[in-house]
Amino acid sequence: MIAADGGVLADSERDAQTMENHSTRPEIQDARERGWGRAIRHSDTLGARMLYFSQAVAAPGGRLAGYVRLALPLSAVDARLDKLRRGVALGAAGAALAALLLAAWLARRIALPLREMTGPPWRWPRAIIPAVSSPPGPTKSANWRGPSMAWPPSSASAWTA
Repeated sequence: MIAADGGVLADSERDAQTMENHSTRPEIQDARERGWGRAIRHSDTLGARMLYFSQAVAAPGGRLAGYVRLALPLSAVDARLDKLRRGVALGAAGAALAALLLAAWLARRIALPLREMTGPPWRWPRAIIPAVSSPPGPTKSANWRGPSMAWPPSSASAWTA
């Protein structure tokens, strides 16, 4: 608790009678101007970085009675932020893993019919070409007088003209 003139009335860490006037503290000046104030700064009393929040308190009749000021060590704030950051990082990693697995599944599902179509036509799914369901027999024609050609060819040279 801080009086309207900046004198410390009560403090949870130290004897209020031994503390200096707080009227020049940024959070108290802000509270004097707009009713509330906050500041992040080093505390000479506690020897640590602190987050301060102050609220102006009005007496009956509307005049300023003083201020209520709260302080939180930034080490506590930093610990909570670290916990939040870890949660966000784990969530992002989980989402990335799920997206990667979904992408792999979709890629395989899209590529499988394409892979099936790269082989000989009789290996294509019946939905693509229902009439081609088995390999052709040996080539025999009345107009052609050469040896029978086995299907499928055993080498790549058989596919070239």
